[in-house]
Amino acid sequence: MNLNIQVSELENPWEKFPSWAKFFFDVGYQWKPSDTNQIAIISVPQKCAASGFVALGLLSKELEGHLKSDQSSHFEHLYNESIDFLELCAKCIIKSKCDPSSQRCGRTEKAKEKFKKVDSNRVYDLLSVNTEGIKVCYKSKATKNKPIDSLPSEIIMPINAHKWHFYLEPPIKIQKSKNLNEKFYNSLVSSTERINLDNLCQSNSSIAYVGTNKKMTSILLNSIFFRLNDEEKSLAELLTIENTQIKRVLSFYSSTSKAERTGGRPKVAVFESISAFKLSVHKLLNFVDKILIVDLQESDTKIQELHDQISTLKQWYEVDNNKTGYLRKITPCKGISSLFLKEC
Repeated sequence: MNLNIQVSELENPWEKFPSWAKFFFDVGYQWKPSDTNQIAIISVPQKCAASGFVALGLLSKELEGHLKSDQSSHFEHLYNESIDFLELCAKCIIKSKCDPSSQRCGRTEKAKEKFKKVDSNRVYDLLSVNTEGIKVCYKSKATKNKPIDSLPSEIIMPINAHKWHFYLEPPIKIQKSKNLNEKFYNSLVSSTERINLDNLCQSNSSIAYVGTNKKMTSILLNSIFFRLNDEEKSLAELLTIENTQIKRVLSFYSSTSKAERTGGRPKVAVFESISAFKLSVHKLLNFVDKILIVDLQESDTKIQELHDQISTLKQWYEVDNNKTGYLRKITPCKGISSLFLKEC
């Protein structure tokens, strides 16, 4: 880690990377997947951004090495949404306000039908879906009154899907630029490793961050700022949860019980709180490694809920003493305790 990087918490004076923050960053950076699902439960004496530092460690490691992106699952997302729109939403008798629950169509919200190209501000309309791909067209002011089938069209296929995304959704790939925070990530990783710049240009869903609700997570992750050579970035920005062109972490909130965007299945999920851990059974998070941060100042009711969850998990998991040993190799931090479980 670059010793020149500084950290400020809650607008306090800048300081060298705090030992507690380095501990949680290392938990993520040195996390090693295995053939069986793993759960780490780490307690802290009071609420802090520990979950954000764990996620940042995981992300920094993920950005090294070979190219990683959501490209393989992206076309499937565009295709399935288009099919649902044409088969369900376009035929729905309710035109004014979408209400999937009353229609019992199997969706939770209206399917998407508007597309954008990464390098264009134009918004394209969905025409049809067939074996070739997804057919879309652009209606300009000059052509808005013409029959939609007579307009010039384009086909979205697996080979070019990375150039397209739904309107109001982030793209999965952007051009290389100076605004990718490369120097911040490189300052965090091992001195023998470097960030793969191509990874910074691609969206990635290998890491999930699960918060209680969007507002609380924003406050927590924006309580930490990093400074390097007079440039400053928040923890939320480095995790690409806020104020970024591309998303490198898949975020969930227990208040809505769904992912903020569509992506592939994560490999590791970081849970911000006991309340967030309720989403551990989400279909995208059920069979992935899990790291939970527990604030010991939580209410007795919440702590008891977690105790009951752990008791249930022990039907399928056992204590992993080897993983606990891995944690001991990281520079210890006072007031922190941990429990590691692995699938039986």
